[in-house]
Amino acid sequence: MGFKVAYGRIEYTGGDWPTSTYRALDLSIEKWDFISEVIVLSGNPPSDGGTGTCALCKLHFGPISCGACPVAQDGHTKCSGTPYEQYANSLSWPSTCIIAAGREAEYLRDLKGKWVAEKIMEIKPLMNLFSDSFTIGDECVMKPSGLKMIKNKQLTWAAGLEYWRQIAFEGTLKWGRAGKDVSCPFCSSEYMTCVFAKPGIEKYPELEKAFKLWVRRPSQPRSSDAEAVYRGLMDAYLTTL
Repeated sequence: MGFKVAYGRIEYTGGDWPTSTYRALDLSIEKWDFISEVIVLSGNPPSDGGTGTCALCKLHFGPISCGACPVAQDGHTKCSGTPYEQYANSLSWPSTCIIAAGREAEYLRDLKGKWVAEKIMEIKPLMNLFSDSFTIGDECVMKPSGLKMIKNKQLTWAAGLEYWRQIAFEGTLKWGRAGKDVSCPFCSSEYMTCVFAKPGIEKYPELEKAFKLWVRRPSQPRSSDAEAVYRGLMDAYLTTL
């Protein structure tokens, strides 16, 4: 857990704050799950700590506005109109607070789902640009014309995601091994370090776990393994946003 209660107030104990909205949403959900647990165990609603313990506030809150916070973009500037508001105004009523805390966690889960769907919809058209950029033979390799289309970091992500989407879902299961410039969009890009290379991949546990499993079975590739790599790669991409 990244939180504790001290003198009736929530404190964050998890070290550095997230630097991406994706992870900040996760931590915000964790906070409200923790608050719900505290009330169940102690019967005493703690002060939630306000902006001092909110990962989304730490990332987006400024002197004038909430910036790109997804809560504000959902129509709730400074969390007005969310279950958080009811919680903050009801600390003397534990039964009200436990309902409000649970609703706040659920609201944030739903919001994360919408945010993720929106970001995937934004990257999909860029992925489609590379739909015909690969040649399937003994390996799935990128055509020179596709390589020339990679002009920035976001297009590198789009090409890499489409590469693994085709391996996983188009029935190819052919992988051009990392380190071959003509194979891997990440290896050939000058705009970012290959996401599969160490130590970078260690920042993305889901991707690292899936990729290790994939490379252990090169002669017997499984679609489920490739799909896990694709999902891990999408998770890694979202972590950058």
